[in-house]
Amino acid sequence: MRYFTRLMFFGTCLLLFVSCGKDGSVDTTNITPGGSTGNGNGNASGAEAGNWKFISFQETTSQIVEVNTGSDAIKTITTREYTSENNTGNIRFDGNAMFFTSVAFTANGTMQVSYYTNGVFNVTQQVPFTGALPATTSAAYYKKIGADSLYFAIGVVTGIGLNGSVETKPAGYKLKSDGNKLYLTLAINETTTQTDAGITQKVTTNTTNVTTLQKQ
Repeated sequence: MRYFTRLMFFGTCLLLFVSCGKDGSVDTTNITPGGSTGNGNGNASGAEAGNWKFISFQETTSQIVEVNTGSDAIKTITTREYTSENNTGNIRFDGNAMFFTSVAFTANGTMQVSYYTNGVFNVTQQVPFTGALPATTSAAYYKKIGADSLYFAIGVVTGIGLNGSVETKPAGYKLKSDGNKLYLTLAINETTTQTDAGITQKVTTNTTNVTTLQKQ
């Protein structure tokens, strides 16, 4: 039991560490990166064009962390799902840039973290999490790819990390309109490696985010 307690403590620290910073390759939605100042075509007639009310942000994440300490191979598998609360703010697209005006939300829930040592299942923990996007007013340029995709070459808000902090990175979104609603879907498949105190960690993250907007 004492060994499992140490393992869970190590795994929890590892979970917080790997979600604080990443260095690896990111594949969003198979969209080729564009420039840093939009696509330059000034096309404001696409499905995204106009003013929108921010309705919600939904996320489903699975993250696998694999560490070899020299004596043990430790693996944690973390899963999380949430729908944002206390949603406020508006978003505008002009065919070249996306403008946030006082966009904010909170995220609360429970992560399921399972621990393995040398391929043997140890235990599963329910870990509470909380996070928030504070009221944000900003602009981000994008490149329009075809009729239903946007690519942001410079970091845009992509969600709340497992440690509760706001995450930003280059990202590609698929668009879907339904009546007066617009859905922006982001799929991130990310594999990174990090070294801390001589221990190399491999982190594989799969995340799907859906942002829902309502026409103003």
